[in-house]
Amino acid sequence: MLIQQPRHAEARRLTESLTDDPNLWSLHALLTDHSVARDTERSAALLAVWTQISMAALGASAPLFAEVPDQDAPWVQLGKQLAEAALLGDADAEATAGRCATELAPEDRAALIAHLAAFASGFLELAGGLEELLEQEREHRQYAGDDDAVWVSTAAWTICALTELHQEAADTRLKHLVKKAGRAVDVWRTWAQVATSVLSPRALEHMEPFPHDSATYPVGLPRRAVEAAHGTTSQVRRAQKEFAAQSQDDQIMLLFELGMMIAAIRAQPSRKAARRTERAVGRGPRDAGQQALRDSFDDILKEMPDEAAERIGRMRALARRAVLALIDGDRDILAATVERIGSYEDDPGRRPYPLPRFKFASSEALKLSNGYFYQAETHGSFIPNAAVADGAIDLIARYAPAEHQQAARELLVAMKGGDQSDVEFRPAAGDDAAGLLAFAATSAWLAVHPKVFRSRETARLTLIQEIRESEAKALKVPDREMITEIGDQEALTFLEQLYGGGLPLPRDAAERAVWETDIVAVVKQHLLETPATVTTPEQRKDLHERVDSILRAAGGTPRRTAAPPDRSDVVRKQPKRQPKRKRKGK
Repeated sequence: MLIQQPRHAEARRLTESLTDDPNLWSLHALLTDHSVARDTERSAALLAVWTQISMAALGASAPLFAEVPDQDAPWVQLGKQLAEAALLGDADAEATAGRCATELAPEDRAALIAHLAAFASGFLELAGGLEELLEQEREHRQYAGDDDAVWVSTAAWTICALTELHQEAADTRLKHLVKKAGRAVDVWRTWAQVATSVLSPRALEHMEPFPHDSATYPVGLPRRAVEAAHGTTSQVRRAQKEFAAQSQDDQIMLLFELGMMIAAIRAQPSRKAARRTERAVGRGPRDAGQQALRDSFDDILKEMPDEAAERIGRMRALARRAVLALIDGDRDILAATVERIGSYEDDPGRRPYPLPRFKFASSEALKLSNGYFYQAETHGSFIPNAAVADGAIDLIARYAPAEHQQAARELLVAMKGGDQSDVEFRPAAGDDAAGLLAFAATSAWLAVHPKVFRSRETARLTLIQEIRESEAKALKVPDREMITEIGDQEALTFLEQLYGGGLPLPRDAAERAVWETDIVAVVKQHLLETPATVTTPEQRKDLHERVDSILRAAGGTPRRTAAPPDRSDVVRKQPKRQPKRKRKGK
């Protein structure tokens, strides 16, 4: 869509205001209060993008002006041409919108803008907003293989409508796509790929096919199509062939079922909240969004009294230390961490804390768990609560202090659900040590899941960085004095010193195998605590052993790369070239 292009940033901003107050874009408001209708260039941008949004939802131009009483009005005639042009692509829409803006009088121009505003605002409301529509638009175009087709926009809008539970409107668009536009096979192929991007094979196991009375309806075909998209090309072709052989009515039902599978995942509260949070803090990747949230939190922390800031920072760090201890399987550190959280308020000079002692640390551990769940989902992996609970129960049994094991286990059994109907998850679960341990064990199990962090040592490094940052914030250390990250180049340089250049690793992080990522993470962990210049021989030996253990686990051994032979004194003589007539075969 044109609205995605940088030069239409103002049109995008004005479009977002449509859903805030559509009355601002009535004909009366445009003629009295707005300067947009009197500016041909700005009008052209709005006419183009609003027509495209309307065509994305309608899929056809005829309904857009069907209800206008005066069909002979100049703005209606040019508006119909604009709608037809929008069906042809961006260039045609932009050119025709420019013609509409220059040829129409200000009153007619305002009438056309107001008419399109009413349609666009309604369609955006059905889709859940402009950002939801554009997000789906981008994903659909990635898989559709047709960069300038209105059916792609209509298919994207339909998924948004299903996500917002506007099933009747979505069903109308599906019938149009199948029976009038003849795009059933294209939408089926595209939606199977879109579904694959949000549904892992494990998640498919929890989706029941729609029941159907027809004996000819291929029950379970949408699920098989997504499974095929996770599989081989031949499986995809079989699923496409089976769909193409169905009647149009059955194709509509199959597409509706496949669309609902996608919408069911997108409509999950955690998914919707995560998408909207990312957009609220910026349009960059999720890491940038998290950084913005951290920055705003840090600003608040700086304004707090020293005692309050210190407690928040310490508890954030201690919650992560508990997770780290469970990952490392260190009973002593875990017990000491629990003891420290419980006794923190007993330090001399501290004022009584009004809330339960473990509440804040437990909430931090729970936030980590939720964040790891989200990371797994973004990697296309559905991790059931039962699997996480089982893993966390095992960690509790092996490493948690004996006096808290039973209570922590009960919380995890409640999280697991199933036939344990006599166990309930208490609202105040995080108020005691058992709650902290249950949430920390959940985070620890998820942190080492390959769909959350690529490697175990990367998970440890991330926790260590967060611990150091939280402890520095607790003491209000200036940002310029904090050391919470080590660059790849610094780690690789130290590794070369450690192995004398005999352990070359790829400079590009994307090219590293898991064991190579682990090695770099281990070196960074060391350098966070001890600079290379003051590392002792004993520390070098310990680090060498940790790296060697990773190499042995990976099935390799550290080998020195053979030095190239010395050719400094070798003079290579080029043989004299024979004349062409004397060459062999001439």
